[in-house]
This record gives sequence, C-alpha cells and structure tokens, in this order.
Amino acid sequence: MAKNHRFNHFSIRWLVSFMILWGIIGGISIANSLVPETWFSSAWAQAKKKGTSSSRATASGGSQANYPYQELWNEAERLEKAGDFAGAVKALEQAQTTLGKSYFYTGLNHLKMGTTYYLWGRCDEALKHCDEAMNLLQGRGGKEVRGVVDLPPLIRSCLLCKARAYEKKGDFENAIAQHEAMTKAGQDQSAEINRLKQTISHRKESEEKKQLALQKANEAEQQGQRTEAFHYYMTAVNSGDSFQLATLEKIVVLYQKLDSPPPISEEARKHAAFASFAVKEAKDNNGYQRALAEYHRAIRLAPWWPDLYVNSALLFEQMGDYQAAFNLLKIYFVAAPDAPDREQMKTKLYELEFKAQQAKR
Repeated sequence: MAKNHRFNHFSIRWLVSFMILWGIIGGISIANSLVPETWFSSAWAQAKKKGTSSSRATASGGSQANYPYQELWNEAERLEKAGDFAGAVKALEQAQTTLGKSYFYTGLNHLKMGTTYYLWGRCDEALKHCDEAMNLLQGRGGKEVRGVVDLPPLIRSCLLCKARAYEKKGDFENAIAQHEAMTKAGQDQSAEINRLKQTISHRKESEEKKQLALQKANEAEQQGQRTEAFHYYMTAVNSGDSFQLATLEKIVVLYQKLDSPPPISEEARKHAAFASFAVKEAKDNNGYQRALAEYHRAIRLAPWWPDLYVNSALLFEQMGDYQAAFNLLKIYFVAAPDAPDREQMKTKLYELEFKAQQAKR
C-alpha cells in the first residue's frame, strides 16, 4: 500500500495561516492566499486526488493523523493567541525534535518561531529563526518539495518578519533591505520603503535637534544657569524617538534645585492614566508595549514624577526585560530620595539586578 502524502489538510491550513498573520501585520496581499491551490501546484492537487505518495521524504513516518508535530503546532498557535509566547516557543521547540530529517518542515518550524518571537518583542531571536528558515526553504527544504509547494510566499513571509523585526529595533536601513528583497521576490513594497525612508529623514532631523539641545544644556549647566539647562534638557528628551536615561537623571536633579519647579501637567497625567488602562486590558507583550509607550510619553512630559519609573520598571519585568526594569527603577531613587518605601524598593532593585545577571548567562 502506498504511503499517504505527507502534505495533508492540516499542513495547508497551517501554511495559509502565515499569510493571514502577515496580512494583518501588513505588506502581503492575502486575498488569493486563502485558496490552497494558490500554495500548492497542480502536481500536488493531482497527488491529493489520487491519494498517491510523494517521492520526497518529509516528516518521520506513521499515520498522517498521528504526527506529533501537528498537535504541537496547534498547541503553539493556541498559546500564542492567549499571549503565552514562552509556552508557544516551548511547544515549537518540542515540535522541532519530532521533525526528523525534513528540511522543509524544519524550515516552517523556524519561520513560526521567528513570527512568535517577533510578536513576543524579542527581535534578535526572531531574526535568527527567520534567517534559518530562509536558508532551509531556499536550500535543501525547497528541493525537498520542489513542484509540490509554492515557496515564494513563504520566503516573502520570512522577509516581512525580518523587516518588521529590524524596524522594531530601529534599524530602518536593514528593514528597507528586506522590503526591497520582497519586491524582487514578486511583492511590491514601494509604499513601505518610502514610509521608512521618510522615517529615517525625520529621525535625522530630530537627532540633530536633540544634540543641539544637549550641547546648549551642558553649556548652561556649566555656567550655573539651572533653569535654562533644565529647559534645554527637556527639549532634548522630547526630540527624537528615544531618550537617554542619563538625561532623565540630569533633569530630575535640576528639577529638585529649581526655585519654582513646574507642576505635573494634565497631559502627563492623562498619558499615565492611559498607561494604567492599557495594563488592565493587556493580554500579551503587545498590550504591555502599548502601556509602556504611554508611560514613556508621560515621562517625556514629567521626568521628575517618581511613580512613572516604578510602573515602567514593573512592566519591563513582566515582559522579561530585567535590565531595562533595573535601569528605570534606579532613577526612582533619584526622583524620590525620601520615599517611605525606599527600603522595599531597594529589595526590588536587587531582585531585578539578580534576574538581569541570570538572564545573561
């Protein structure tokens, strides 16, 4: 009796889910991708109809209904939707051990791990797995299913995941390179490329404005002009896409020395409230990222507000970024030198320092 073809209906559904996912994120048209024949060639359609086997080895043998990787992929998908990215990665790692010598399925597994790590906010891991997926799908994995699986959409999915990861890291040049590669692979990404080029231009202008403000702040501080230095540092913090923690500390110190320190603005209180609401609604790291973005807006407006550093630090801890949590909580002690919970917060600071050191090992 001939073996069943390894590319069963589950595989079709799982492959199509890539296009659905990346269609939501942006950049790939998914209108035709919901049709299995778009993914699989007529050769596969004939093989499916006749029930014949493929001459290419894929996953380890056995009944189609009893492949453990399928159950693990389903579990990973369920955990990812629930926001349990660590659990999803663990399920995919287990799936990896069941794939035998199938380079194609191993490539798919790496692609799924890349997308999961991206959604988790861990871009370096996402890039690593997407690179591995591309190497396999363009190499031995592609040869394994040549004439059976339409590979270009999967390659574009790898490139899009990399583009999004590079963009999240702030590496817009490499993000553009991935979109250009997608264009060469048959998917026009000119709109995304133009958007990123405009972002680079804006960031350059903002960075120049920030550096000029920092220079004037240093000069004013050296001349004992505290109020002027304070305002220049505030301009620097509110210029560009990111701010330096050292600049925030300088603002806090100067604020405490001002004769007439400014109050916390209503706008800063609003963004802090938005952050609190976002935390309550967060179901995964993407929700926590939205909350952090609101806290960062509040910090730009009122860097001397101690509570913002505690709340941001706790969010970073929740996301597993213990070093960022530690760095922010340190500023709390500068902003609130006489806080009644100082000793309690010191213990928390030591805990974060320990976790950060353990995470590096």
